[in-house]
Amino acid sequence: MQIEILGSGVTLAGCHLYGIHAARRDPRLWFQERKELRELTDTNDVIAGDFNMWGPIVQRDAPGMRRAVKGRTFYAARPHSQIDHVLVKDHIAVTHPEVLPELGSDHRGLRVVLQRSAH
Repeated sequence: MQIEILGSGVTLAGCHLYGIHAARRDPRLWFQERKELRELTDTNDVIAGDFNMWGPIVQRDAPGMRRAVKGRTFYAARPHSQIDHVLVKDHIAVTHPEVLPELGSDHRGLRVVLQRSAH
């Protein structure tokens, strides 16, 4: 899914990837998802969702983007890993990044305030 924030010139893509689960089931799917993630970076300023992958892998596969929030999101009751991410390009300023408390899902949500930078 891709959303353009009217009047801002900013596009946002939401995704839900199989991530590490794909590597176990079908390595071809794992490589296809990683390729698709790289392609999303070409056409979006923000990408957010459940990547089912750890931050360093996500950052490597999303060139030109950085992680807006860092913190453990899975498993919600006792989080040990971050597999949910908000990625932004350099012209997006990030303020108030946070991992939310447990809200009834097996993942913890992420919240961040984003603003298009002046440059």
